[in-house]
Amino acid sequence: MAAISGKKRSIIELNISLVIMGITTLFPKMIDLPAISIILGRSIIASVSIFIFLKLCKASISVQKKHIPGIILLGILMAIHWVTLFESIQVSSVTVGIISFFSFPIMTVFIEPFFTKSKLTIRDVFLGVLVIIGIVLILPEFNINHHLTQGVIWGLISALFYTFRNILAKKYIRTYSGTHLMLLQVIIVSIALLPSLCFGSNHLIKEIPLNDIIELIILGIFFTALPHSLYISSLKYLKAKTVGIISIIQPLYCIIFAVIFLGESPTLKTIIGGIIILLTVIAETLYSLSHPAKSKII
Repeated sequence: MAAISGKKRSIIELNISLVIMGITTLFPKMIDLPAISIILGRSIIASVSIFIFLKLCKASISVQKKHIPGIILLGILMAIHWVTLFESIQVSSVTVGIISFFSFPIMTVFIEPFFTKSKLTIRDVFLGVLVIIGIVLILPEFNINHHLTQGVIWGLISALFYTFRNILAKKYIRTYSGTHLMLLQVIIVSIALLPSLCFGSNHLIKEIPLNDIIELIILGIFFTALPHSLYISSLKYLKAKTVGIISIIQPLYCIIFAVIFLGESPTLKTIIGGIIILLTVIAETLYSLSHPAKSKII
């Protein structure tokens, strides 16, 4: 009974995080800075805010020495995922960037069995096919020389690194809380991206407009620390592939927010694809509630 309760809590945490992260995809278009600059500022602000929060809660922020290499890798994977996702959105659109990125549930379904004791099933393949159909329908007309193609490529790269990040995070979520693990990751992201300040394409704080600084603060606190901590916490009782497939609802949130705030309009194909994806999410959610997760990171 306790396991079911834990799983339901994880699903609630996951869905709250997805709504908030849906709004996050607007920031690459709203903040007039390179993707790597946005991620660096976002990570530093998130690091400070999460650290203060944990200190106020008198929670531990220590790390076991044996986990340090894995935590560093986790942060590097997160850094690459964030930068490539924001780059994808900036060179194309929110719709193209987020949907190409959301190929990660398919990657997770097929990659996770290599790292866990879980097995690939016919059901996994079937759900994967449904999601692929949905994504194909949502994607706009494709031209190899078009900027949209660049957005898709960046999005797929982001998806790959995000897949590995989620699988690796599951190894540590039973030892560290979601908020604690998120703190460790954003610290690593900040350190990893600090050298980018040496490149001319980046920006110094004094050159950033005040409105961009305010938006970075909002992004770092409310749209980074909170949703990602909830997202990581959901992995405690859910398989990475389950989280991945349920998360496929996020593109619908992103598209809706992009329509409202950026004026992007989905096509009929996008609507049909979204319906297919949503039905897949519902099916996976119901299945995850009735079947306890038994996978274990090797």
